[in-house]
Amino acid sequence: ILDRNLGVPYIPASSVKGVLRLACAINIARKDGSNEVDLENETLVKYFGSESDSNPKRGQLVILDVYPKAISQLKIDIMNPHNQNYYSGKNKQPVETESPNPIKFLTVPKGTEFVFNFAFLPFSKEAKCDENELNDIIDTVFKTVGLGGKTSIGYGRFERIK
Repeated sequence: ILDRNLGVPYIPASSVKGVLRLACAINIARKDGSNEVDLENETLVKYFGSESDSNPKRGQLVILDVYPKAISQLKIDIMNPHNQNYYSGKNKQPVETESPNPIKFLTVPKGTEFVFNFAFLPFSKEAKCDENELNDIIDTVFKTVGLGGKTSIGYGRFERIK
């Protein structure tokens, strides 16, 4: 989305947090060989907190909004949905006689660098951030999940630059 004050594209921290939490759950499920992850899992609670009624906690991972490293020109792409009457419920099945309805939308050019900022604010001196674990979560977001919509066609995919 576009920042309302700066007019530049950015990814809200809440969106990044949600995707990171999903990636963390995926990693836990892969490690355990399970299809379900306990919401009170130690790793999930450590980074993202818990909303349990008996023991609510804030997460120790602080995530900031993600902005591009440099401002670049936005590009226009087109989504061209077919069979509008079918998807809106007017037709019971899709027909090929309908005209497509092109919808233009703004995109960020491929190769635009974004800056992701995280901080770990521990509850105690004993609490530690496992950097390897956090890097695995970030890699899962970049390689498997993606950020935002249209990830199956390449949008919202990132590569880490060190």
